[in-house]
Amino acid sequence: MTVFGGENAESYYDEGLTASVKGDLDKAVQCFEKALELDPQMSAAAHQLAKCAMRVGDWARAVHLLTQVIRSRPKLIPPRLDLGTALLEMNQPDRARGVFKEVLEAEPTNARALLGFAQIEFAQGNWQGATAFAERSLAVSGPSFPGLFLLGRAARLCGNLAASN
Repeated sequence: MTVFGGENAESYYDEGLTASVKGDLDKAVQCFEKALELDPQMSAAAHQLAKCAMRVGDWARAVHLLTQVIRSRPKLIPPRLDLGTALLEMNQPDRARGVFKEVLEAEPTNARALLGFAQIEFAQGNWQGATAFAERSLAVSGPSFPGLFLLGRAARLCGNLAASN
């Protein structure tokens, strides 16, 4: 594989990003894996590889990669948000709750973490909790389809017709 910029981790990473944006996940995976082969400490490549795994529903691989990224770069928030999402998809709400809690401790108004809590509350049948977290998420992020959709469903289920519209 020839990449612009030469045979180095950064070039493969850049090529992987381009392929990912274009929707060519097979090429993106190859490029991110090659970047990691050349530089095993390149956490950005591992994070992008995890995002590719998430896009194809390989949640276990995503969790494994994201856990490695967080271990090497513990202050980064985006991989934690992705880890919480992957854990939700794997039906592990308690672990996801812990991850989202860590994010909110660092960033109390993080809209994705608040929405993650709303999804957990909804999955566990706590419609009022889901409504409250969805409202908090939307107050920070502004209108978003996932937030509005979850808010509407949760509010309707707890009888809050004003919030469900």
